[in-house]
Amino acid sequence: MPQSPVRSRLAILAFLGLFATTASGCGFFFTHGPPAGYQQMSSFSCSQTVTGPVLDLIGFTWFTINMEVNARNGNVAATAIDGALTVALTVSALEGASKIRNCRTAQAQLASRLGAGNQRAVAQAAPLPAAGPVAARPLAGPAPAVVGVTTVTVSPPVDTLGVGQKVRLVATARGANAQPLAGVTFTWSSSAPTVAAVSADGVVTARAVGAAVVTARAEGVLGKVQIVVR
Repeated sequence: MPQSPVRSRLAILAFLGLFATTASGCGFFFTHGPPAGYQQMSSFSCSQTVTGPVLDLIGFTWFTINMEVNARNGNVAATAIDGALTVALTVSALEGASKIRNCRTAQAQLASRLGAGNQRAVAQAAPLPAAGPVAARPLAGPAPAVVGVTTVTVSPPVDTLGVGQKVRLVATARGANAQPLAGVTFTWSSSAPTVAAVSADGVVTARAVGAAVVTARAEGVLGKVQIVVR
């Protein structure tokens, strides 16, 4: 009879341990970042819930408590195993949070890129007014200067590639009214072509591990993006 409470406690601890192990093992699979090549996709989806990091936190809490219990009881091997598992779960939780952040950033970039593309399509599809007879006009003073490029933005603003991968950057020029300008020609360059080379139409090729700044220039105005090659 006296052993019954002890066995009950051991059964509860074993169940909690099994649950923590299962939760921490599943946490990694619940969170996914943006898919490869999402920069050229018109739509994509990925898990943005905090399920993975929460499951990792459950496992982390259990193994931390278990490590302290084993340390007090002098179980060196079990303490070391619990310590290694807490470190692994910490890394998994941080990686899951990073995937969530990267996914949300990628989807925001996609929405911005599609919005800019729709604005350009509407501007190009607008019909031109019909030409009528040209009436004689008196000579006037100098014509006002045409509003040129004031800002250049490059999407995505930051990107990470593996060696050998490619990504097409999209540059957008805007005038003083912050509206996108059509028909602007960009000149592309890279601060480190041996790390990340860029073509004349904005295609970046990752060549070696490192970082490079890719620049799009239009009428003397620069837009920059950092490329990290891993």
